[in-house]
Amino acid sequence: MNLEASQQSSTGALTVPRTPWASEAGAVISGVGSDAVDGLSTAEVERRRSQFGSNEIDAAAPVPGWKRMLAQFRDPLVLLLLFAIVVSLLAWWFDGAEGTPIDAVVIAAIVVLNAALGFWQESKALDAVEALRTMTTAHAAVLRDGRPISVANTELVAGDIVLLAEGDAVGADSRLIEAANLAVSERSNKPTSAWRWGSTAPRCRKTPQT
Repeated sequence: MNLEASQQSSTGALTVPRTPWASEAGAVISGVGSDAVDGLSTAEVERRRSQFGSNEIDAAAPVPGWKRMLAQFRDPLVLLLLFAIVVSLLAWWFDGAEGTPIDAVVIAAIVVLNAALGFWQESKALDAVEALRTMTTAHAAVLRDGRPISVANTELVAGDIVLLAEGDAVGADSRLIEAANLAVSERSNKPTSAWRWGSTAPRCRKTPQT
C-alpha cells in the first residue's frame, strides 16, 4: 500500500502512523482511508492528487528558448568572430564607409547560421531525451474502483493498493499488507545488499519495512 505524501498535510484526513512498518497493516489502511479489497475510487484519487501532487520529485524549470539561443553566442570562438565583425565595421567606416562591408556581413552570417544550427541541434537533443524519458516511465498495477489497472508511478497517490508481481519495482514508500514468498532486492539503494524476504508482520520500530 502506497504511503507516499500521506504525512505531508496536517490538515488532511490522512493519519498514517509515524512508523507504519511497526504498525498493524489494518491500522495503516484505516489511517490512509483506503480499502484493501476495492482500493481507492477515481474521484478520491483525483482529490488526493490535487492535494498532494504527483508522485515525483519536482524537476527544474526548463530553460527558455531565448536563453538557449543566447547561450550559442557565449562560445569563445563565436565571441572572437563578433570581435572581428566590430573590427571589420570600424575599418570599413574609417575607409569612408563606401559600398557594403562584405567581410562583416559574411562573418555575421556565419555567426547567425552557427547559432541557429546549434540551437536546432540542442532542441532536437532535448526532445529526444524527453521522448526517451516518457518511453521508460515505470508503471504499477493498482486497485481502483475494485479492479486492477496499470498507471504510471507518477500517478500513484497516498492510499493506493499496489499489486506487485515478479520483477516489479516498488514505485513509492509502501506497507506490505499481503505477501506470498516475497523476496526484495535493494541493490538500487544499497549496492552491497542481498535479497531480503518481505513480511506483512510489524517490524522493529527502528527498522523500516521493505
